Order: sequence, then C-alpha cells, then structure tokens
Amino acid sequence: MKMKKFKKSPKKTKTIVISAVAITILIGGIYLYKTYALYEEKKEFNLLKGRIVDFRKNNKDIEISAIVNGKPSEEIPNKESGYIVEEVYCTNNAEGVWDNEEWVLNIKNLSTSKTTCSLNFYPKSFNEFIIAKSVGNEEIEKFEHKETEQTPALTDYRYIGENPKNYVCFGSEENPCPEENLYRIIGVIPTQSEENGRYLNRVKLVKYKEYIGENMFDSNPDFNPTPSMKGYQWNTNNNNNWEESTTQSNVLNGKYWNDFGEYQQYIAPAKWYLGATDYTKYDNGSYTSNSLYNDERSYTKSLNDGKISFIANIGLMYPSDYGFSMGKLFENQNISNENITKVWLNTYQENYWEWLLTPFHNTNSSLSSATYIVPKRKLVHIAAVRSFGNMIRPTFYLKETIGYKSGNGTKTNPYRLFK
Repeated sequence: MKMKKFKKSPKKTKTIVISAVAITILIGGIYLYKTYALYEEKKEFNLLKGRIVDFRKNNKDIEISAIVNGKPSEEIPNKESGYIVEEVYCTNNAEGVWDNEEWVLNIKNLSTSKTTCSLNFYPKSFNEFIIAKSVGNEEIEKFEHKETEQTPALTDYRYIGENPKNYVCFGSEENPCPEENLYRIIGVIPTQSEENGRYLNRVKLVKYKEYIGENMFDSNPDFNPTPSMKGYQWNTNNNNNWEESTTQSNVLNGKYWNDFGEYQQYIAPAKWYLGATDYTKYDNGSYTSNSLYNDERSYTKSLNDGKISFIANIGLMYPSDYGFSMGKLFENQNISNENITKVWLNTYQENYWEWLLTPFHNTNSSLSSATYIVPKRKLVHIAAVRSFGNMIRPTFYLKETIGYKSGNGTKTNPYRLFK
C-alpha cells in the first residue's frame, strides 16, 4: 500500500496564521493603549488650564482637587479670579508644578495611575493671602479690638507662637535670600496713610535681625548692652517726642529708607500712634497687650508734649505688637509674663536691647523722658531716651496692592512678593 505524503491543509494553515497575527495585534494594541493612555494622562495635565468639567471625577486614573482659601472647592478658579496657587501636593511621588502665569499644571515623574494632585489656591493680594492662610492655622490669630480714642473698632490678624512661618524676602531677588533682606510678618493690620484716611488691611513687616548702625558709645556695657558698643539712642535731643527723634528722621526715614531704592514702591506711608502711657502703671504691673494698645492710640501726650500720631514710612514696633505675639490667651495678662520669652518676636535676640515706639507722659519719675525697651532678659521695660545705645528693628507696612509670588514662609523659603 502506498502512503501519501502528509500535507497541511491550506485552510488550517491560514487559520493558524490569522490567529497568530490577531494575538500579536491584540497584545501590541493593549501595550500601545496603556502607553498612549499614560501619555494622554501626562499630556492632558501638562495642558490643564482649569477647563475640566468636573475635576473631582477620576480622569484617566488621575484626580485633581482644589482647595480655595483653605477650604475644599467645587471649581478650579480661573486666572482672572484674583487667585494664585501656593502649593501642589501629588501622591505616588509625582511632582506637580503650577505655572501661575500660564495657568497650567505640569506633572513630573508620573509613572503610575491613580495619582491625586491637590491645588491650593490663595488670593494674589498678599494681605488677603495671609488672612486666607489664617483659616485653621494655629500660627495666625484674629484679634478684634474695641474703639479707642484715636481709632474705631478694628480687626487684625497676627502671627503668634515660637516660630511661625512668617518670613519674607524683601529688597532682594537673590536665592537664597540674604539674611539682611529677611523680614517677618507681624500681621495684617488696618492702617491709614494720612490723617482721616481710609483704614486698609496691610501686611506689617519687622526686620528679622537687629539693626545697630555704626554709632559708638563710651558708656559702661551695663548701660550700653550691645556687645559691639554700637547702637542708637531713641532720641539724642533728650525728649521723648518721636516726631523729633533723630533716629526716626535721620536713620529710619533717612538712610534706611533711601537704601530701599526701587523697593520703596512696595511700602505705604503709615500713621504711627504716639499716645503715651503712665509710668505708675508699670509699677503696678498692670500692662497688658490690650491696655497698651489702648494707650498707644489714646490722646495722652508724651511728657514733652509730642504729637499723638505721626505719618512716616518707617517706624518701630509698638509694645502691644510684642505682647499680642503671645496670642489671645494672654492678651489681658501682664506683658512681662514669662510667656513673652517664648514668642517669635523674642526668641532670637540674646545679646541686644531693643527700642520700642511708645513714650511715657508722667513727671514723677527720674525716667520722665522715657520710652519702652526690650532688654536682654526679654521682658518689656523702660529706659531714658538718651541712656542707651540700643538696636532697633525697622518696621513698616506694605501697600495693599502688593501680591504674593512664591515661597512658603520658612526661613529657607521665605515669601516673595511682586507689586
């Protein structure tokens, strides 16, 4: 019997080939789909301009959420809304970077699905930015002040505690910020730029480091407590009228102001209150943040019959600024409370005594021409205006139009501004 040579059926061969091709195409398609999907995820979020219909829903396994003024929002604000993104947080080690100019979210290191990015929107205006940051923030407290002789009832927001994130780089665009250009935010304080002017919420800054100048003194270190024997007298004229103070006119609103150059445009002239306090209150230990606030804004003149207010660009801290930094819990307690040694306005200065703004008006003391200081022991005290060469920390208000640009308020990444 002859055996026929075995031959594959053409039909069967064709089926095998088609199946193999189909499987190859299917596998390739799945791979390409996943690759393309990941590309689309990345591409879409590189081009995101706030036009997602409902960004809360999962979109190709990437989810976007928005927080506006510290609260979850149903919508992403548009570019014209007056907001800016301060922070972007993404899961799965993805890095989200928001471009406030292009209103675009760029995501780097997007290597896995089910990634969530949270956008934190705050007002562009720096004063509104700080107020918005106060929501749920233990570092910023809201203070409501009653009417005083010079001011109506006002509300301000102040940084409190030992080391809040309130650093600002001012007067320099260098990175890192030079220490000489570091300031800290006292708070958002309503102030006027002229007599009978409008009260506007403005950010109040104080220089981070001491400013002691080049003046030399020959007195004993016990009476001139700056280690370098340098410093400023509150007033070389031996009276406690701040408007006549040489430190006010020649130093703060002279050399210091002129050194700001183009950054003068960021600063608003301000009304500085010069109501005086009674020395006998100090003897009774009754100074509190609230009582000082009222005295500073009273019609009581200094001993030498000085003005009760004064318009200038640069000033010094009020004693009440110092006291309120302890927080609302202590606003009706003696400002020389031991807790004052723990607040951020106090914690760094170990070697210097510091002049404050408010004068006295009493005549029953050997320190009649006197004002406040913060000595090295860190409790508010008093001193004759010519008896010490102390350091000062220039203080001023930003214009209400100044905007937030970048930074998170830490010393290494301070807030940066634009006008």
